[in-house]
Amino acid sequence: MKRKPLSERNDFAPAVILSAEWSSNPGANGVCELGIRLKRNRTEFWNWARDWGDPYAMCECASVIDRKTEWRDWIREIASNELFASTVDSLNTTWKGVNDEIGELISYAWCADEDVREATWLLTKLDDESIKGLSRNWPSAIVFAKSICTQMRQEDIWVDDLPELIGLKKPTASGMERAVDEIVKELVSRR
Repeated sequence: MKRKPLSERNDFAPAVILSAEWSSNPGANGVCELGIRLKRNRTEFWNWARDWGDPYAMCECASVIDRKTEWRDWIREIASNELFASTVDSLNTTWKGVNDEIGELISYAWCADEDVREATWLLTKLDDESIKGLSRNWPSAIVFAKSICTQMRQEDIWVDDLPELIGLKKPTASGMERAVDEIVKELVSRR
């Protein structure tokens, strides 16, 4: 079936759309889009992909959350759901319908690297001020968040165990590391 990209469809005009090229091997590559469509009481997550040179495209609603959501929910859904793991280059992804700091973070959640997806999920646990500070250098924040997730797994602590809206004294990667380390120590001591 021939389908337009989500970014060209009227029913996705107000949606958040990420677009990228994907490549899983030299013989399989093309373009893809991830759409986040907000409805009255639900949020739909759509995948669209087409191989280069192929007039036909795959398009599916891959997930639905039956409530109103915001960007933290979107990243958690994308990062935790294998249906969204794509071999896209996060640095060459474009987005519309969301500001740059959140669009870039969503693009990291959309990648195929499980550790990067988990790191973006960890970043959703931070408050807005911390997110704004870290967004100046997302690649560095992602590297630190990956390291923190690895340390947490060694203590049998998971991202879901962390509280919401963690405030950082200093919105830097090392400030994030210190704040999460304190929380992990507290969680381990409660056992």
